[in-house]
Amino acid sequence: MMSQELGRRVKPVHLLMAAAALHVTLTVVIYLIGRFALLPGVFDGNGFGLLFAADCIAYRGEVISLIDTLFQQGLMAWLSASSNFLVNPFHLKIYSLSFAVLGPWLGYNILSAEPLNLLYYLLILSLVFKLGCEVFDRRVGLLAAGMVGLWPSFLLHTTQLFRDPLFIAAVLGLVLIYACWLTRDYSWPKGLASGVAGGAVAWLLWFLRREMWEVVLTMTLLAICLLIARQFYEKRFLVGNLISAALLLAIIISLPRVWAIVEARNDLLSQSSVATSNTDGASPVTVQPDQTIAVAEGQAISPGSSLPARINQLRHGFITSYPNAGSNIDKEIEFSNMGDILRYLPRAAAIGFFSPFPNMWFVAGPQTGLTGRLLCGLETFVIYVVELLAILGLWQRRRCWSAWLLALAAGVGVIALGLVVINIGALYRMRYVFWMLLIILGAEGAVQAYSLWSSKRRSEVAA
Repeated sequence: MMSQELGRRVKPVHLLMAAAALHVTLTVVIYLIGRFALLPGVFDGNGFGLLFAADCIAYRGEVISLIDTLFQQGLMAWLSASSNFLVNPFHLKIYSLSFAVLGPWLGYNILSAEPLNLLYYLLILSLVFKLGCEVFDRRVGLLAAGMVGLWPSFLLHTTQLFRDPLFIAAVLGLVLIYACWLTRDYSWPKGLASGVAGGAVAWLLWFLRREMWEVVLTMTLLAICLLIARQFYEKRFLVGNLISAALLLAIIISLPRVWAIVEARNDLLSQSSVATSNTDGASPVTVQPDQTIAVAEGQAISPGSSLPARINQLRHGFITSYPNAGSNIDKEIEFSNMGDILRYLPRAAAIGFFSPFPNMWFVAGPQTGLTGRLLCGLETFVIYVVELLAILGLWQRRRCWSAWLLALAAGVGVIALGLVVINIGALYRMRYVFWMLLIILGAEGAVQAYSLWSSKRRSEVAA
């Protein structure tokens, strides 16, 4: 009863204001630590992490280059600008807008990125809260959002220039749309609007992490299967929900193929332009793709290649990207067929759910040192507890379709990452969003455990 009363009294807007104050304060503190070289081996003079966010130092240069492109060559050149580090620098283009406005006043540092980073952080907390409310109740939403908001390493990463915060928000938004299929009854106009909104989120995910597209497709198919099961169980036909699901599935299936056609057309136009520029008799120039792009994002995946080939191509990309990292796992393993992948699935699940393993917690890392490993180990231990609570929450709400959605989506994402990501640091960061789904389930488990304990305590007092 006390927890229910507390859940009703706490206003989400007040918590968001507190979270915003926390995030801004942390960003300013990190910037000052870097500016005055208080931790010279951890942060540079602009507040970017030297150990946990080394990529962001290169991203800063890309952002400044994008600003120059925008002001000197115009909007179209800025939109079509490429990157030396990413297949698609979509999130860097968004950051360049914030830097263009605030950079001349605050400098090209994490303070200029803070408006966007704060927006992403608050959006993530809001979506976690909404998912908790939609699937369970308000108490679960508040508890889960609080746990995510105070997650130390996640909070630290949201002060940098990573694309992960925007990716996390997009995945949470997509899962919220799935959850609404299982908890609400849509009219056909609302179903159509839901499908269009889901398509827009899917489009954003394609630009952010197209290498995760099979995971997005699998989660969508699982959500549709749960929707069909709900209709059979309730013995009714949910037209609006099916319209939303069918439209979103069609967009997800067609987007890679449409994009491949667009890229092929652009390549032809580019080749035609190169050929025209060489009609003066000069020897033709063969344009080669930048190899650092493939290293940075695994590989650019061809829609026509087989699933085992795509999985191995992504894994090989991570092996190439982290050849000598001290936190690699199974870097010598590659897949040649589906049989290899199926045999590795249990190991991938163990890596996805439980790494870094306890034997890594107390060994100094080559980049993060002993302090970083201890922090990582502490967080991982907490996640172990959350996973146990998630099992309890799922069991207590096993008749809830949307609870199974959270469990299945988290499982698919975590195991998929365990299959292809061989570096624990990269895996840790990319796994945040799927752990958040487990945190929502774990919050339900914690609420249920507290309710059982309270009931037992009252019974003992009454006796």
